[in-house]
Amino acid sequence: MRLFLQLIVLIAVGFSVTTACSKKKEPSPGLVGKWKEIQVTGGIAGQVIDISNSVILQLNADSSYSLHISDTLTLSGVYHLSKDTAFGGSPITLIAFVVNSNPIEWKTLNLQNGFMTITDHLDDGYASTYKKLPD
Repeated sequence: MRLFLQLIVLIAVGFSVTTACSKKKEPSPGLVGKWKEIQVTGGIAGQVIDISNSVILQLNADSSYSLHISDTLTLSGVYHLSKDTAFGGSPITLIAFVVNSNPIEWKTLNLQNGFMTITDHLDDGYASTYKKLPD
């Protein structure tokens, strides 16, 4: 009986490891590069926030990132991507940025025609829109 339980645990651990590894999502080629923040909208009033500083987000193929505000490195670390399903069943891509080993909350990522939008998961959350810079 003990051998049977050990075998079950071994199979369960092996299954967990293989499925966890297969969930890692590689960045799409369109995601990698430099992105300039061009607009922030949201909040309770649905306001548009003035972008007075130059904000550049660099996303790399090795899942590292750096955030520069007015040409000063402000944050760096790694990012993670994941697939999920939105309310209503449509597929969405999620992104989380890790700062000092602590992941910042998952946010919705949308890439379209050279623009990227990263959106909070709150009704009164914010959406940051970026334009891809040439290589």
